[in-house]
Amino acid sequence: MARARFKPARDEQRRATPGSYEAVASWEAFETATDAATSKAAGPRAGPDVPMWVTTDDLPRGVLTRDESVISDVTLKISATGKVSECLVLKPGKYPELDVRTCQLILARGNYRPALDASGQAVESETWHRVRWQQP
Repeated sequence: MARARFKPARDEQRRATPGSYEAVASWEAFETATDAATSKAAGPRAGPDVPMWVTTDDLPRGVLTRDESVISDVTLKISATGKVSECLVLKPGKYPELDVRTCQLILARGNYRPALDASGQAVESETWHRVRWQQP
């Protein structure tokens, strides 16, 4: 069985649009799958201090104009101890220095309750995070 299938997004003339896609995904339960009712599996959960990971005080002066805002989307690797161990920018933005700053700050400040496997043991996992940069 195919895990996922991608088709390019189409413009008004039905031409494929570079750089974007539509996704269709399907999953299959294997014999080794654990019953959801008895599983202790859980995804990572961000700590309560998420709003403090990246603040307007962290915005370098002069990068954005007053009415401008920029989004930085990143994927994060979370260790079995809950520490953010890796940060990767999903799509570079207009200001690469803000993408780099996003990862620096989340690596330094981010913390999670780690993901758990079916037996309840902490395991490494991945998640994503979005930061909106704007002038205060």
